[in-house]
Amino acid sequence: MTTLNDQIATINARVQQLLKKYEALQKENEKYRDAVNLLQKEQQQIKEENERLQQQNLILKTAASPLDEKDKKAFEQKINAYLRSIDKCISTLGQ
Repeated sequence: MTTLNDQIATINARVQQLLKKYEALQKENEKYRDAVNLLQKEQQQIKEENERLQQQNLILKTAASPLDEKDKKAFEQKINAYLRSIDKCISTLGQ
């Protein structure tokens, strides 16, 4: 009987160790999720900053010298995109 009680105690101790490891892993996983979320936010901010800088670059190119065909088309597309966005906003406000 004592060996059975010893085996049960050993299994119980192992289960407790596994539960502690599980809780530690859950905390670590949550920490990594938070880090991933933070990095995704930073990545989004960098993308937005990059887009803003590209727009400024295009504006500076436009102001500084005549545009070649490729840059002219890109500039026109940006302007058209802005105009479509403004039109959507106006139509939404009008509803």
